[in-house]
Amino acid sequence: MITPVKTNAVQSVKKKVISPEEQKKLCPGDEGWDPAAHPFVLVPTNRKEVVEDKHPVARNATEQILHWICSVEVGDPPVLCPDLPAMELENINKILDEPPDFQYDESLDRLEAKRAIEMAKKELKDYIAKGGDPHEFFKYYHMQLMNYFQERTLAQQSVVKMIKEDPDLAKEYLEQVNGRLAERGIKQITLSPKMRARLGIEERSESFDGK
Repeated sequence: MITPVKTNAVQSVKKKVISPEEQKKLCPGDEGWDPAAHPFVLVPTNRKEVVEDKHPVARNATEQILHWICSVEVGDPPVLCPDLPAMELENINKILDEPPDFQYDESLDRLEAKRAIEMAKKELKDYIAKGGDPHEFFKYYHMQLMNYFQERTLAQQSVVKMIKEDPDLAKEYLEQVNGRLAERGIKQITLSPKMRARLGIEERSESFDGK
């Protein structure tokens, strides 16, 4: 039976080497579990923000929190992770068993978001069935996404430093860093137009918070 994930779980995730085949069999809370290796957290790049119109993507707080989690690109900062309302916590199994709400006239972005929510609901339902607490599930994913964001931030800072100190080696270093991030399913580092020009990299429509 899975026990709720504790705050030191990240250490075991980083230390243990798990093959892709073994990773597929793991659940949140298992030693070596890595959310970046599971599709409902590792979302496609360039995903557009789903506009919440007359018919929201999420039907309740549970789905909304799952939507916030699974719509974050790994490497970006996750939103705050609130606790479930007491009423939904009481009826969590009923909420997770509720059938999908796919509409034939919805945009592809909305359908993709709803499919991600349904996959996340199945993960959460399995986690609860094995003894896990819903709040720990949400906190664990938030913690992991924050760790990936911090990892990318530090990598980005190291690239900026290299560009300023040794531009001749910076382009190769950037490729190496992005390669390591890609292997872990983390968002690539992008550069400002000024830094791209310094490295002789063709301009692309990318955003960057460095100088």
